[in-house]
Amino acid sequence: MPFIDIKITMSISSDQREAIKLQLGQAISLLSGKTEDYLMIGIQDDYHLYLSGYELERGAAVTVQHYGDAKKEDLEKLGKEILSTLEAVTAIPSDSVYIIFQPAVETWTLFGDTYHTDVFQRK
Repeated sequence: MPFIDIKITMSISSDQREAIKLQLGQAISLLSGKTEDYLMIGIQDDYHLYLSGYELERGAAVTVQHYGDAKKEDLEKLGKEILSTLEAVTAIPSDSVYIIFQPAVETWTLFGDTYHTDVFQRK
């Protein structure tokens, strides 16, 4: 299950939050085999971020956790979609967004069931 965790420096409206959720829900399909059906998104606004020792007025930190292998080019496409979504919805410039792609932990629980990454690996 992919998880996109977004921390934004300013307040955003519920309409902006919904727009981000909808656009990234579609964008997750850029990673092979991933769909919005099992995507979790966290959005935290009014977050304090500092870059080069200075607090960002408009900025974001995004972590994308995913299980399984992801192709570099697919991660690049998803990164561009995240940047364009944040810029279109919140006017955060792309040079003030930090994105981390990280393979998810090996074991997680969702809907009361526990999964292990090796269940999803191709044989």
